[in-house]
Amino acid sequence: MRKDLGMTQVEFAKYVGKPQSTIGRIEAGNMNVSIGLLNEIANRAHRQVKLVLI
Repeated sequence: MRKDLGMTQVEFAKYVGKPQSTIGRIEAGNMNVSIGLLNEIANRAHRQVKLVLI
């Protein structure tokens, strides 16, 4: 999502109102992210989270 918007981690973090460290940990796979947090970030970036169970 961040790269699609052409933003650095710092820019994206400011855009969605989260610390850069949080964005970095999510991208590196070093953080267990709740659906709620993903949804909050997506909403602030004017995107939607879609969960597909297969």
